[in-house]
Amino acid sequence: MPVVARGGTSGLRSMTGFGVAEAGGPGGSFRVELRSVNHRHLKLGVRLPEVLSALAPRVEERLRARLRRGSVQLTVRPLGEVPGAGVRLDADLLRRLHGELSAVAAELGVEPPGLGEVARLEGVVRTEEVVPELDALWPLLESALGAALDELDAMRRREGEGIAADLLEVASLMEREVDAVEERLPAARAEQAARLRERVAGLLEQAPDSLRDAPELAREVALLADRADVSEEVQRLRSHLDQLREVLEADAGPAGRKIEFLAQELLREANTLGSKSQDLVLRERSLALKLLVERVREQAANLE
Repeated sequence: MPVVARGGTSGLRSMTGFGVAEAGGPGGSFRVELRSVNHRHLKLGVRLPEVLSALAPRVEERLRARLRRGSVQLTVRPLGEVPGAGVRLDADLLRRLHGELSAVAAELGVEPPGLGEVARLEGVVRTEEVVPELDALWPLLESALGAALDELDAMRRREGEGIAADLLEVASLMEREVDAVEERLPAARAEQAARLRERVAGLLEQAPDSLRDAPELAREVALLADRADVSEEVQRLRSHLDQLREVLEADAGPAGRKIEFLAQELLREANTLGSKSQDLVLRERSLALKLLVERVREQAANLE
C-alpha cells in the first residue's frame, strides 16, 4: 500500500503532536503511530511487535535524528500476518510411529491408533520460530516511520507558529512597558533627587559643622543616587527583547531552551528594576513586566 507523507518546514515547533502512517509490501504491512507531549528533554518510548524488537535501535536512531525535545511514544502494529511462530510436521516420524503402533495393535488384536492420536506424540508436530528477514522488513517500517514523523512534525510546526505569534504579542506588550519606564525615568529621577536632598538637608541641620562639607558625604549621596538608577536594566531589557524577537522570527529550528534562558534573564532585570526603584509607577511597571515574563516562560515550556 502507498505511503502518504506530509512534509513541513523548519522553525519553531510545539512539543505536542500526533502522526500516523501505514506501509506494506511482500514482507508485511505496518501501522506506525507517534504521540508527543511536553518534556524537558527527549524521552522515547518504543513499542514494537516481538518479531521486530531487534529493529528498536534503528527506530530510535531515526527518532533522535528528527526530534530534539518532548516525550514521544511510538507504537508499531502489524496489519495482517507477520512472520512469527510456525508449526512443522515430521511426516517421516508420523509414518514410522503409525506403522509400528499398527503392527503392535495387530499382534494384540486391538484397534490400531488413528493418525490424530499418533500426531499428538512428542516430536511429531513441533513449534518452530520463524525468523523474519529484518533487512527486508526494515525499508517498509522505515517508510511508515518517516511518513508518521512528517505528519507529527507538521502538527508540531502548526502549533509552534501559534505559540510564536502569542510570544510576539507578549514581546510587544513588554516593549510598551519598557517604553513607559523610560518615559517615567526623568521624572522619577527628579523626584528621587528632591527626596534625597530633603533628607540630607534635614540630617545636615542636626550634624556638626565638621560633617557638613565632608567629601565623604558627597560621595555617599552620589552613590545612593547611582544605586537607584535603572538605566542599565532598561538597556538590558531592550537587548533581551530584541534577542527574543530574533529567535521568534528566525527559521532556525528548535529554540525552546533559548527562549527559556531569555525569559530567565528578562525576569532578572524586571526584578532588579523593581527592587532598585523607589518610584511607585516604576514598581508597577516592574510587576507588569514580571507577569508578562511568566507568560513567556509558560509558552517556552511548550516549545521544542
